[in-house]
Amino acid sequence: MKIFVDSANLVEIEEALRRGFPAGITTNPSLMSKEDRTDFKLHIKRIIKLCERYDRRIPLSVEVFTADPKAMVKQATEFVAEFGEYEGLNVKVPIGWDELAVIRELKTRGIRVNCTCCMSFNQAIMASAAGADFVSLFYGRIRDIGYDARSVVESVHRVFKERSVPSEIIVGSIRHICDINDAFMAGADIVTVPPQFFRQMVSHPKTDEAENQFLNDFKKWSPPVRRAGAVTERFARAHVVRSVASSRALPTIFGNYSVRSGIFMFEADNGRKLWHYKSSQRTGGN
Repeated sequence: MKIFVDSANLVEIEEALRRGFPAGITTNPSLMSKEDRTDFKLHIKRIIKLCERYDRRIPLSVEVFTADPKAMVKQATEFVAEFGEYEGLNVKVPIGWDELAVIRELKTRGIRVNCTCCMSFNQAIMASAAGADFVSLFYGRIRDIGYDARSVVESVHRVFKERSVPSEIIVGSIRHICDINDAFMAGADIVTVPPQFFRQMVSHPKTDEAENQFLNDFKKWSPPVRRAGAVTERFARAHVVRSVASSRALPTIFGNYSVRSGIFMFEADNGRKLWHYKSSQRTGGN
């Protein structure tokens, strides 16, 4: 059970990598189009550098951006030439009749393939038979056409498990946080998640309530923390009285102790009141 990051945004990817949970990253042409316009290959290299910086050589899916099968093979080989040193590279190829031949060709060249845009049980079976390493089912889009997305994932999972099919099931097109839960319970090996759901996945109002209660209860129970050099109120009062009494020229103001000139300087904190006694200036507190 693995979580992939479904994003091409460098900030979102790094925030996830810093927290250690991503098992992979998926990109596609639409996700790329949301980023500042730049050289495509340079952007992918930046994603790879982030993975290496955090010592996470995880699967990274990069999708072809052509509908021509021959051009797909050409682009895939170019990806390998540019990014092939990164061992987690996978080329995303959409499911289709001609695309099956593309998958087969890439596999003969030793290129790992993520077959994407699968909407049905049949498509997933055909993709795995052609040799795809990953089969990506689009959960939200399957539901859009009136099918039960969970039952599709369950059916594919059951057959893959019974027949020992090596292809892994990726569930994408996540629209709600409940889609993530349903996909995993249906048997998905991987769910690729848009980053906006990550905070929701670790948040719960009862968690906040429990944490606040623990902290508040401990604060009430534990003794006040005094700073270095702090003294008790009782000692402070006695010290002020003794110090003032030693010099008849200096007055004592009870309830708001003050000293006109430099005799001493210290702080007293009993958790309720804070007095500052500084030389050569009149101070007090409450």
